Amino acid sequence: MINVFLFLWRLSREKLAEQITPVRLAKVVVIQHSYPALYDILVDTPGYLKELEAYFRAEAPGEAEGRSPLEEEAAAAPGMPPSLQPFARLGMLRQLLTMHPAEGAGSEGANFIDLTPKELRTYIYLTSRTAPEPAARAAAPFVEPQLVLVPEGEFLMGSTPEQVAVLAGREAREKEYFEGEQPQHRIDLPACEIGRYPVTNVEYRAFVKDTNHRPPPFWDGDAYPDGLGDHPVVKVSWHDATAYCAWLREKTGKPYRLPTEAHWEKAARGTEGQVYPWGDDFEATKCNSGEEGVGGTTPVGQYSPQGDSPYGLADLAGNVWEWTSTLFRPYPYDAEDGREEQEEIGLRVLRGGFFNDYQGFVRCAFRGRGDPDYRLISAGFRVVVSPGSPS
Repeated sequence: MINVFLFLWRLSREKLAEQITPVRLAKVVVIQHSYPALYDILVDTPGYLKELEAYFRAEAPGEAEGRSPLEEEAAAAPGMPPSLQPFARLGMLRQLLTMHPAEGAGSEGANFIDLTPKELRTYIYLTSRTAPEPAARAAAPFVEPQLVLVPEGEFLMGSTPEQVAVLAGREAREKEYFEGEQPQHRIDLPACEIGRYPVTNVEYRAFVKDTNHRPPPFWDGDAYPDGLGDHPVVKVSWHDATAYCAWLREKTGKPYRLPTEAHWEKAARGTEGQVYPWGDDFEATKCNSGEEGVGGTTPVGQYSPQGDSPYGLADLAGNVWEWTSTLFRPYPYDAEDGREEQEEIGLRVLRGGFFNDYQGFVRCAFRGRGDPDYRLISAGFRVVVSPGSPS
């Protein structure tokens, strides 16, 4: 194993060294050398490190000890990214990631749970620089999206006339621009499991490699740009997104599909119609929108948990528009009126806004629309598992 002190001396010559702490860095070095398969995952998705720590901290003491292989299988980490589940029962890894208190004396600069994916990427980048040779990487590992349960029941969909009037004045638009969100109405939905994040470049690459599906046009063949593995895939059409879902169904045997716009909106705002995933008041620091001025995509989960929805879903406001299964038709929403026919020709609903949109367009209720053939730099998608969703 590399000498940590020599490693730190080398890093002192790097500009990024100012952003790191020795304790965190030492932990990443241990993971790099003791758990190379996990480290290989973190190279593409650094944010998984905070999720793994959060899982270990939430786990009851001793819960991971003494299980039989069958019990291990039955106790697969709930809510964990599927690619992390093989590591969720490693006692030594658990000790490493929880050896310092979550807060208070001894916690400052020692843990990962309070870092953003961008901040975590610094540690991965620097440790990867010390390897004598790049580690051998799997050509395109299958990565199943992480899912979150949205329970069955009613929710409040759409906007009121008063909300539309305020929006029109603030955004300097005619009221008709927002009237597609009216009337506000309650509908009852079955339960579903929906992607915690938009589908990432890492996840989409496995599909491209496995099927020879055409990649997004800015990729180099089947390789996405360096450093964007945990960013949402963009420049995918509605047809590309539905093809990915069909491939997931075949790979897993689960009924993966695009979410209906109703399921998407409930997942974003909860049952009582809050305006943004986090509440009724806009806060620029909770999403990647025009107010933040990033000007491009950010890693999924960059604004989590502060920008999460009531169900714990991330990136539902801004970052990228998300395709839904639904044809753009007037409200009230009715899944049985033909708007969920997948063979029908017409504009499909996009939800969530994107990184250059301002607060009126990243609301949970705003309905975008797009030609299903278009591959937009601002549009990606997330998936849903629901037997009642369209094919």
